[in-house]
Amino acid sequence: ARARQIRDLSAKESSRLKETLGEIARSPITFLRRTAVRAAAYWYWGQPRVVAGNAIINVPLLLLAMLGLWFARHASHAPVAALLVLYMNAIHAVTVVRMRYSLPVMTLVMLFAAIAVCRLWDRRRMARG
Repeated sequence: ARARQIRDLSAKESSRLKETLGEIARSPITFLRRTAVRAAAYWYWGQPRVVAGNAIINVPLLLLAMLGLWFARHASHAPVAALLVLYMNAIHAVTVVRMRYSLPVMTLVMLFAAIAVCRLWDRRRMARG
């Protein structure tokens, strides 16, 4: 009985995968648009009433993190950390996305943002003399 349940489940999953791939083949632009929306939703866009507040916080944080990644590009750990963040975003952009799924990588984002803030602070301090 258990083996039959597993076979039935596998057949359903296979059918669902074929259906999904067929939808992507029929309308790749729609798939890309949905994926882009999900990729953005991964970064805390959330419910419509909190989108503006989250954007005010997260857009600058993500921009600082990208700058921090640029500053840390020669460090051996930077590409690994960046790939982990991108991997998590990509997986959730094509599957199920909820704001909470970005929490595990937010520490890395904040560390890269902190690198940017420290570097910018040091540059400003040195420019002043």
